[in-house]
Amino acid sequence: MKNLFKIASLVAIFSLFAACNDKGIFYSLENEELVQEKNNLNNSAIFSNMVKIGNYYFGNAGTKIYYRNISSDSTLDDWSELALPNGSDNTPVDANEPFSSYPAVTSMVQIGTELYISMSSASDSYFISGIFRVSPSDPSSVISSSWTPEIKTVVERTSTTHDSNIYRLFSTGTGLYINRVNFTYTSFNDNIPDTIPGGSSLFYTASPNLIDYDLNNTTSIDISTFAKYDADSEGVVENMIAKVENIVYDGTANYWLIINGESEGKLYKSTDATTFNPVAASPASVRYVDIFAYDATRLLLTDTAGLLHIYNGSAFRELTNSDVWLKGFARLDTLGTTNQLIIGTIANKTDTTNDGEGYVQLNVSSSDDGVWDWVDINFSDENNYLSSDLSGASITGFLADGDRLFAYTAANGVWINEVDQDDNTKRIWAIE
Repeated sequence: MKNLFKIASLVAIFSLFAACNDKGIFYSLENEELVQEKNNLNNSAIFSNMVKIGNYYFGNAGTKIYYRNISSDSTLDDWSELALPNGSDNTPVDANEPFSSYPAVTSMVQIGTELYISMSSASDSYFISGIFRVSPSDPSSVISSSWTPEIKTVVERTSTTHDSNIYRLFSTGTGLYINRVNFTYTSFNDNIPDTIPGGSSLFYTASPNLIDYDLNNTTSIDISTFAKYDADSEGVVENMIAKVENIVYDGTANYWLIINGESEGKLYKSTDATTFNPVAASPASVRYVDIFAYDATRLLLTDTAGLLHIYNGSAFRELTNSDVWLKGFARLDTLGTTNQLIIGTIANKTDTTNDGEGYVQLNVSSSDDGVWDWVDINFSDENNYLSSDLSGASITGFLADGDRLFAYTAANGVWINEVDQDDNTKRIWAIE
């Protein structure tokens, strides 16, 4: 995708001459701009999360974590792989087995200046899962033994039934939460891949729970009754890896939690970070996609009906309905666009192409959230956004860092938005 121009195909050009309807196409060609490639990250890289710690950005991409220096002018700004724990260098005495080849990094979060990850792997002999942390002030010096194991479990595969824990981590900015699901393998298949497949139909759940984890004390929060875990006649439940979809803190008083069952989701609220109660005014029972706490009184919630719900503390208001789902939020204040939010779009579950519709922008400048509405022309529309692959991508999340914004996608790589070095009056998108 180096020096990519997104131009009309030859077929479209021939159609132009045949139809003599040139207004839109000439405008599009006239306004296409170069999409630069800033760094060496694979242009189809898929990040499930991205954080900044110190002078470095980190992105979780399946079995790997990548990092790069924050400097855009330095020779150090190429993406590199972060060394991960292999299990044998940092293993509790009661769990002395290493991870098998290419263990999955099931989640990654930031707590202060530390990076936390959850990992899992499967070999012919063992299921292994764990949670590790590291202080990556100099990521290039991190080796496998640099990681501290907070939790590590090793289960031997001795029969057709095998128990294993799968973890997913969430950070609220004030603490760490762990979604732990105990899985039982109910059938044995010699062709099972080396890494535990997310959402494998060979798993069913037993005793899912959420843990409030503060390194000194763990409070287990039973979530087994929070949502329905439907099973077929053989007890198989699909997509059970992460029933907790997200947890957010509003910065003042409230914690918000969304959990999905097979066909419906539920919204919960807590004022003490440990006791979660259902929100009576929750929207109709559909599965939820994402959640964002705008402030102490306003909450934004998206669902699989393509709706955005705005909650003012007593009632929800529906704002939109779309074929795509809305996922990932970022404030644009530090980018010179005050009182605005951008929200990513992702393909819905019936779309096999992974095509979203880029991002949308929400005007939240009024103190009356009843008039919040979409912006017709998004920031950077007039530059190279509309002529880039990002405008048709599934955006799964954002990272805003001062005057810089990252957008990471499901199939179209990781993008960065900065002020154009050749024209500081406009902002442009480039691909990492």
